[in-house]
Amino acid sequence: MKPATFLIAAMLLGGCAHSLSGEEGLMKAIEGSVSLPKEAAPFGRYRRHYTWAKDDPDTVMAVYALGGKPKRLWLPEDEMPIVLDGGCTVVTFRYHLKSKLISDLRCN
Repeated sequence: MKPATFLIAAMLLGGCAHSLSGEEGLMKAIEGSVSLPKEAAPFGRYRRHYTWAKDDPDTVMAVYALGGKPKRLWLPEDEMPIVLDGGCTVVTFRYHLKSKLISDLRCN
């Protein structure tokens, strides 16, 4: 690849709003700031799913669900879990990038 072509590609990719490495850091930041409802299970028991909110590009939607190996996953919106259970087996919330605030935190 010619140096000029590489430089242009790097500049274009560097300007992307969301990157996979950025999403990993974002998940860590969210997990460091979220306080689960008192009825919820301990944080480490949840499988944590994240995606960008379609209605707001500066908002992350999160679904924490019990079951399966606990870990964090960044998924396309159409692969996010659809949950019909009640109680705190599932916790959902939204994280706003600009304000770094969590909203709509609730057990399902």
